[in-house]
Amino acid sequence: MLTGEPAWQPESRRSGRWLMAAVAALAVAVLAVGWYSLRRTPPPRPPATGVLDPADRLCLNGLAFEDLELSRAENFLHQEVTFVSGRIVNHSDCVFADLAVEVTFRDRDGRPVLQQVRSVLGVSPVPLQPGEARRFELGFENVPESWNVQVPDLRVVSLKRR
Repeated sequence: MLTGEPAWQPESRRSGRWLMAAVAALAVAVLAVGWYSLRRTPPPRPPATGVLDPADRLCLNGLAFEDLELSRAENFLHQEVTFVSGRIVNHSDCVFADLAVEVTFRDRDGRPVLQQVRSVLGVSPVPLQPGEARRFELGFENVPESWNVQVPDLRVVSLKRR
């Protein structure tokens, strides 16, 4: 005790360091959970227009998905993203302001492994006119490994006509 410091101070410093380390570890854990939950937030679903009336069903008969293709790429978080691209063709006399499709990825036995609803005309779409064809591309993260690597099913679940 040549320095004149009390005997309890070194242990007190160790306790303070341990407490600071615990607080830092807790802060890192909270930030990691927050980052993970934000990253895993599903994309917003397009608003559904309800049950399709007979006129809407007639218009849907004139829609066709053509030239469907699959591709994969890695995003900036080093996750694999699966893209479904193709053309939607309007063979009807209807003008579509919005079209939401349910995309269903299946396993080898035909069971759904991932279903998501997406808009094929974009966020602020230009209406799809009669006789018009338009390209689209939909990206999906976290497609399960049990997927059969076939083009998923596309089914229109809601629409808005002009």
